[in-house]
Amino acid sequence: MPGHASLDCASCHEPAPGDTRQQIQAIVASWLGWRHDNPQFGFLPPQNSDCADCHERANDRHPINRFREPRFLSALDIVDARTCGGCHIEHTGDRVASNGQYCEACHKNVEVKHDPLELSHANLASQQRWDTCLQCHDFHGNHKRETPRSLALRLDLSAVKNYLKDGADPFGTEKSSKAKQARQ
Repeated sequence: MPGHASLDCASCHEPAPGDTRQQIQAIVASWLGWRHDNPQFGFLPPQNSDCADCHERANDRHPINRFREPRFLSALDIVDARTCGGCHIEHTGDRVASNGQYCEACHKNVEVKHDPLELSHANLASQQRWDTCLQCHDFHGNHKRETPRSLALRLDLSAVKNYLKDGADPFGTEKSSKAKQARQ
């Protein structure tokens, strides 16, 4: 539970409606085909708004609403970015559900005017070197860190992969926007 280990369930989850008996009855009725909704037991899954309560970022480079644009609809077949939970997972020890290869979903035809890299972004994309993206770019733009202008200055790939699995933050500790306190 990266970053959330110290929170209680109610910080992110609303209680499911009904008491325990009613919740079990609703789930059984759903299994039997008598209900067509998705009843929950214990707590409801968090919604995007629950995540944004703490993680709202004024300059998010990849906000959820962006993936509702028609030009990104085909990308949703690769990465379900309609919800925070499409990329981020909890209760598993991982920070991100993907292995960091999801950049291809939107950027496979990337062209950067005045590309500063010695091997262009277009060449990296054509070689399917999607592992290099997070070595330079902070996906949400949450860290105060300048994007390197040379591949030689990129982050170590193993450090990035370790971070996605709940390891140390290779982007640095200085944040452009910090998470708010958990709701009480």
